[in-house]
Amino acid sequence: MTQQRLDCMKEPLAEGDWVAYVRPYYHDLGIGKILRFTPKQMRVEPIGKTVKPGDLVYANNTVKLDSEKIIIKILSQDF
Repeated sequence: MTQQRLDCMKEPLAEGDWVAYVRPYYHDLGIGKILRFTPKQMRVEPIGKTVKPGDLVYANNTVKLDSEKIIIKILSQDF
């Protein structure tokens, strides 16, 4: 049985969801797509793919985003 992951707003997370998260080591805001879950964390591919394997983050350090907001963000800035 797999454990359901929840973001900091108690919304369920799934692979392929877009999230805002605190980037490890940089401590700034990142936006990315959930690639897969590990036993304790999840792998997130940031917009612009600046990191090869993606970032490992805890689910409670993320906020799930609507797809429409992500499209607007990508189109409004250069990545």
